Amino acid sequence: MANKAKLHKSVSTKTKGIICLAVLLVITVGVSCLGMTGMKLDSEGVNILLPWIPVSAGNWLQSMPLSRALGGGNYHEYTLTVAEGEDAAAAAEEAAKVVRERLHVIGEDDAAVSVTAEGAVRVETRPMEHEDLDAILNTAVASAQFNATLSDGTELIDGHDVKNATVGYNSTGTSIVLTINLTGDGQKKLSAGLEGQDNPLLTLNLDGEAVTSTATANAKANQITASMSTAYVNIASNTAFFLNTGSIDYTLSVAGEGEIEAPGSGSLNAVLIAIGVLLAAGLIYMIAAGKLTGAAGIWAAWCGWVITLFFFTTIILKPFTVSVAVGLLLGLAFILWAACVRTKKVSAQIAQGAALRQAVKTGFSESAKVVWIAHAAVAVIGMILMIFRATEPLGDCLAAAAVASACAVALMRLFLFVFGMITRKPAMYGKAQ
Repeated sequence: MANKAKLHKSVSTKTKGIICLAVLLVITVGVSCLGMTGMKLDSEGVNILLPWIPVSAGNWLQSMPLSRALGGGNYHEYTLTVAEGEDAAAAAEEAAKVVRERLHVIGEDDAAVSVTAEGAVRVETRPMEHEDLDAILNTAVASAQFNATLSDGTELIDGHDVKNATVGYNSTGTSIVLTINLTGDGQKKLSAGLEGQDNPLLTLNLDGEAVTSTATANAKANQITASMSTAYVNIASNTAFFLNTGSIDYTLSVAGEGEIEAPGSGSLNAVLIAIGVLLAAGLIYMIAAGKLTGAAGIWAAWCGWVITLFFFTTIILKPFTVSVAVGLLLGLAFILWAACVRTKKVSAQIAQGAALRQAVKTGFSESAKVVWIAHAAVAVIGMILMIFRATEPLGDCLAAAAVASACAVALMRLFLFVFGMITRKPAMYGKAQ
């Protein structure tokens, strides 16, 4: 009996393209929905992936906390206890300066610290959970009085004699080393206090509590060092933090607190509308200029925007301020511009009679120079702006957009490749001859 050959009908390229297109659409829609709604990562809801794509001003994202100007916040006023005859106004200004610096080091640049007409220190903070707010304020207004003493309690130096402090590991990585560098006056006081002492151990105290009693001093090197177990890394880091930001020589007591209204809450709607307008304008232009080429461009641009927001909410971690809003809008405009340039170049090749594959290759090649120079320029501008405190959020957003747009280049090529599997008719990718 003759063997019957089984004939298998091969899957056409068009069918493969439709399958790939469906898979890419499902991934894009899935990630976009995940970005808008978030997801519980366990059954108890302890670990949660917060949403990172804002869609409503009335229910803003927890992963993109609002600034004081956009979301209101809280205020706390502190009175100072000063000695009789001491300048209370100057004391309040000095305390406010320390609190302001501590908040900056913590990362709360959106906070505002001022001195009221009554001489109280007023601290305004963005909206946040009560536990987080209490932890930040307790750190910001702590007295943090520091001194180094001998075993008999003799004080050698205090916090005003410290230039700066650093925390690192020893050469073997087995212990934490807290290094305290002294001012010139501090060195003199240390040298005088150690005269006649043979390698004494010092006790480092912060607000009357001993940080360590095994510190050693090197008056010639202008340093005090303390070696600690790695289990005390937080204690060493906190000590260095207070030494670097300074102490407050007065006791701050809460005199009043309350909530701050959000005068600029309507700006959130304006930001969302601006995002929608930019995306709609990009969609209309690219579809009109390049049809399926434009569809690939706006699709890639949307992916670049989702990646930008993901970078912002997971890496940059800044409150959503007006500066951030401007930075994100400029970043979105740049992503759309880059996609439009590539769409226009590919469409121009189609208009000249080139086949799809050649049009994509030539169009991307012709646009590469201007697009990549622009990416480099935006990235560099972003990194320069990061240097300055006032423009750091804007620089972060521009740098994130440059990286996300670079990712969108590869995605646009992929989408065009999939479209090409479904149809290679030039008229579907631009104004063909």
